[in-house]
Amino acid sequence: MALSDIEEKIGILRDDQAKLAALREDINSAIERGGSYTDEEVEASIEATLDDWERKRLKLRFAAAAKDDLDSIAEYIAERSGSRGRGTLHA
Repeated sequence: MALSDIEEKIGILRDDQAKLAALREDINSAIERGGSYTDEEVEASIEATLDDWERKRLKLRFAAAAKDDLDSIAEYIAERSGSRGRGTLHA
């Protein structure tokens, strides 16, 4: 596993931790305020939030995979053209 992959995963974990902390804060604040949400409404809200997070996470994964694919293509082209060492794309 490349260092960039590890750094990406650490970034995702940090983002997830921050999101969970914000969610805990929202929940605790809502509990203090009180309210009249049903269990089903709470469940639907949590599911929608988690679905949104998962969509964002998948976008990050696909973006990383696309970059890897482009790097591989650039390396292949560089090898085929005889200009080795210049075939990696940098973000």
